[in-house]
Amino acid sequence: MRLNDAKKEIIAILSNNSDVENAPREFSIIAEFSLGISKLDQIIKPDIEISSSDYQKLLECANQRLNHTPLSYITQKREFFGLDFYVSENTLIPRPDTETLVEEALNELKNIPCPDVLDLCTGTGAIGIAIKSNISCTLTLSDISEEALKITKKNAHSLINDDCTIICSDLFAKISKKFDIIVTNPPYLTQEWYSIVTDEVKKEPKSALVSDNNDGLDIIRKIIIQSPNYLKNGGFLMIECDYRQTALCAKLLSKAGFKEIKIVKDLANKERVVRGTYYA
Repeated sequence: MRLNDAKKEIIAILSNNSDVENAPREFSIIAEFSLGISKLDQIIKPDIEISSSDYQKLLECANQRLNHTPLSYITQKREFFGLDFYVSENTLIPRPDTETLVEEALNELKNIPCPDVLDLCTGTGAIGIAIKSNISCTLTLSDISEEALKITKKNAHSLINDDCTIICSDLFAKISKKFDIIVTNPPYLTQEWYSIVTDEVKKEPKSALVSDNNDGLDIIRKIIIQSPNYLKNGGFLMIECDYRQTALCAKLLSKAGFKEIKIVKDLANKERVVRGTYYA
C-alpha cells in the first residue's frame, strides 16, 4: 500500500471523531510517531510503500482516537512553551492556556537573581521546567501523585538535566523552605463542570482536574491559606483557574493578606491566572 492511499483512509476515519479538529494534521503526527516517517518525507514522498503491519499501526492509532484517547497519550508527547514534554495517562496534558502562567512568572522573575521557584501540583513538570528553561533559578517540583512524579522525573532528566528538586507531597506537607514564587495549576473543576467536558478530557486523570466543594476551589483555598508560610517577603503566588472562578480567587488572596492582586487573561482573552504578592 502506498502511504498516500493509507493517508486517505486514516483521515476518513479520523474525520468521524468529534475530538479531531484537523484530521490531516493528526495523520501527519501519527505517521511520524508510529512509522518514523518525517512530516517532510510525507509531503515529498507520498507514494512510498508501507507494509500491512505499518498500516495496522496507523489503524490502531486512529481507532484509539475514535475511542477518545487524546493524541498526546498515543504519541506520549506534548509541546509546551517550545519544549517537548513526555506525557502519560497519569498526568494532565499541558495546554496552551497554561503558557499564560509561565509568561506571567517569567515577567516577574526577570529582575530577581536566581530566584527560588516552586511548581506545586506539577504533574508533568511543564510549568516549572518551562520557567527554568528560560531563566536561571532554583526549582522545586511537587505533586501528591507518585505516578505523576515518574513522568516529572523523565521530563526533568531530558529537558533540564535533573537540575531540580522533586518532592512527593500533599500540597505543602513536605515543603520546608521559602520561595520567591509559587506557581500552580491545581485541580479546580467542579463536579458539574466535569460532567459536561468531552470524552477526550475524561480520559485524563480526574484527580488532576476536579476539586471538592461546589465552587471547585477547595484545593486553591488551601494553597492560598498556607502559601504565606512558604513565600519570602515580597514573594508571588500565581494560580491558574477557570474564568468563572477568578473574581472569587482574587477575593481569597486579598482576605489572606496578599497585595498587588491581578487577574491575567489568556490568548483566548479569558481570565486565566490570578496572582498576588505577599509581604511578611
